[in-house]
Amino acid sequence: MSHLSEATLPLLERLYDAVAEDDAWPTFLDAVARQVGGTVPGLYLTDRVTDATLFGAVTGLDPAWGSAYEAYYRRHDLRRARIRALPAGSVFVGSALLDDRELVRSEF
Repeated sequence: MSHLSEATLPLLERLYDAVAEDDAWPTFLDAVARQVGGTVPGLYLTDRVTDATLFGAVTGLDPAWGSAYEAYYRRHDLRRARIRALPAGSVFVGSALLDDRELVRSEF
């Protein structure tokens, strides 16, 4: 078995579990974070027209922060315009859209 298969197959199994059972998303996201060296993994699906979050799963984040983001900070997140400009179906890492130093200097 190749190294890619050894890393990918367990993730796919966890993804299938998460799709079948909502409470399995943290296990999948934590496994992805371990593979890529992430700290607060999340997966969001957004309506391209309204910019509304259709689905969101995150682990390692205080739920109060998620609520504050949706209620206020989303409008001040400098990455949002860049996210909307991406082709439908895009997958990205936030720091690839905007340098973390610039994001830290913003109100967000």
